[in-house]
Amino acid sequence: MEGGPEGSEELRERGRLTMAKEILTLRCHPSMVRRGRGRRRAVPADFEPGFAGGHVDRIEWMVKDYARRGLDGRGSACVALSGGVDSALVAALARKAAPDVEIEAVSASFPGSVDETAAARAIAEHCGATHRILHVDNMLEEMPRAIRAVRMPFWDTHWYYVAKEAARTSKTLLTGDGGDEAFAGYTFRYERFLSRLSRSMGPAQKARLYMACHERDWVPDQKDLFGRRAGFEWGQIYSIVMPYFDNALPPIDQVLLADLNGKLLYNFAPVGRRIHKHFGIRAVAPLMNEELVWSATRLPSAVKYSRASNTGKLPLRHILRRHLKRGLMPQRKQGFSVDTATLWASHGRRLFDHYMDGSRTVRDGWISGDWIKRRLALTAGSAPDLRYVNKFLGLLALEVWYRIFVTEEMDGSEKLAA
Repeated sequence: MEGGPEGSEELRERGRLTMAKEILTLRCHPSMVRRGRGRRRAVPADFEPGFAGGHVDRIEWMVKDYARRGLDGRGSACVALSGGVDSALVAALARKAAPDVEIEAVSASFPGSVDETAAARAIAEHCGATHRILHVDNMLEEMPRAIRAVRMPFWDTHWYYVAKEAARTSKTLLTGDGGDEAFAGYTFRYERFLSRLSRSMGPAQKARLYMACHERDWVPDQKDLFGRRAGFEWGQIYSIVMPYFDNALPPIDQVLLADLNGKLLYNFAPVGRRIHKHFGIRAVAPLMNEELVWSATRLPSAVKYSRASNTGKLPLRHILRRHLKRGLMPQRKQGFSVDTATLWASHGRRLFDHYMDGSRTVRDGWISGDWIKRRLALTAGSAPDLRYVNKFLGLLALEVWYRIFVTEEMDGSEKLAA
């Protein structure tokens, strides 16, 4: 089975350890071997202004044209509709681009999470699409199948369920992926970064500040969670992030450069591509269209993000107002969101205890068993520390991945049960 770099056993293990450390700390895998596939890395020169006049009309045309070409010859398609700006825009413009295609919108809900399915249904009806809701009680249940498909230990597998549901009725799936990274959608992090930034900060300090604004991806004692064999060092992590801030770009563009090269390139894009392949789906993602992405990077940041109102994706919002009734406009960013505290309390802790009893990753020195014993208490009670909840879910995913691809005692067709 594959599940890491090819080559000698020593190189293979080194590559697998690097993957584990990056995913458990950055929630992406920047060192993954791309073998010439996927989109290229963004560089500072991509953010030189050069696309402004008439940009809203141009963006609308590019999204609509990409959707039209993606749906050409298709009798039907599904659209993953969370109720947010990106998926609503794709649904609305796909309907304009392909009026004769039957479109079915699929939304997902998870226990304890903000339920936006009513808003998604209203948007679907406005766009002339049918609508169905997928209720996922235990997102962890099919973790082995999702990890076998993506070949990386990511615990948040909600997209696996959305794609699986969509594949029941269509092999074409429209998505709004890429809007946050290309058009400045992570406003809660921009505000924190810019409010803490000082003129005296150099690239290394900015990299640390950027990581501090992604505190949900790591825990304060991150180094201690790894075992002796892992050899975790924060310097290795900062060396990945620092180049995005070692240039003459304005600070907000440096953040956008880091975001574009981070989770989009080395998490969402490869994970989505592998899940779509697993289900035999052809994905149509207009907001990840290469031409659109590289046009968006050349827009001045003020055209995409307003610091005064802390609002992002301004061009997309402008276009969406043209096609949705006032009362249907999304008001806040949620997307397909999972309430990790509810997931941990209802299923996660029980499954973690079951599969980490006799853990192979602990036995083989990848993860510290002592750290697990010391920190599990932080996830108990009515107000668990969500950073540690996220981390323990990540360790569960790593354990499952390890048993599929390293020890090969699981074949990835199982469901998690305790």
